[in-house]
Amino acid sequence: MTAIRNILVASDLSTPARHAVRRAAALAHEHQARLTLQHVVDEGGLATLSSLLETVQTGNVETITEMAQKSVNELADSLKHQYDIEPVTRIDSGRVLKAVLQAITDINPELVVLGARGQGFVRHMLLGSTPERLLSRTRKPILIVRHPPRAQYERILVAVDFSARSLASLRAARALAPKATIQALHVHQIPFEGRLYYAGLTEQAVSELRDRVRAQAEEDMSKLMRQAESEGLNITPRLETGDPAFRLLEHEHEHECDLIVVGKHTSDAIADATIGSVARHVISHAEGDVFVVDDAPKA
Repeated sequence: MTAIRNILVASDLSTPARHAVRRAAALAHEHQARLTLQHVVDEGGLATLSSLLETVQTGNVETITEMAQKSVNELADSLKHQYDIEPVTRIDSGRVLKAVLQAITDINPELVVLGARGQGFVRHMLLGSTPERLLSRTRKPILIVRHPPRAQYERILVAVDFSARSLASLRAARALAPKATIQALHVHQIPFEGRLYYAGLTEQAVSELRDRVRAQAEEDMSKLMRQAESEGLNITPRLETGDPAFRLLEHEHEHECDLIVVGKHTSDAIADATIGSVARHVISHAEGDVFVVDDAPKA
């Protein structure tokens, strides 16, 4: 991940979405980055309103847009005074996903920030296909914010699977939060372990497989830490056994991590082809914020 110079935050102006706006503003101040605050007037919503209120005229639609612009301007003014930044406002109309993708194309931000809950687009992001569609159609890092920012990120947990881009996830975490403590967690397990006994393997054979998997994980983690150290990244490694999604969330809770970093894809051959089953579970169930980075190798 390159230095953060441009940040895009998409907001539906709901209270939860404003947490994301303020985190984006705090990061813009910290990184001296340009912040674009986007609000999309969803044409689907306007069409529904028009059908419900048959008397709605073009002027009413324009009034709704003007009200949105006023609210966004007021929010931008509050950010200016609180975070000493000059936000750029952007009001778009149309389908929300398309509008956000167009803003990403126009601005080319190093970071996209969204709220974890909201009234419209962001609320549906975590409940259906919208996150997969967004994450599969942009390779930009996406920060999903759950809580109002009270301080800079201090304790970051990075999920690593030793794929080609695990190091990139560590770089992205450090670029986002230069002063934070970062832990790299790899959770290993024997594939289909529960079925091995039915396949005729003895307890001793399964135990030997566990030892081999653990030894390989230790070797891979050592290699990753050497790579990180060569780039000046101070990372604390951790290895655990079990279900990756469960262990990540358990570790987040036990160590009071305020951010989890996950890749959109994993090296797991049976993982989802879009954002990965582990990433999806973490996005849906993490207590704190989640930073989703693209861990696919560059062409």
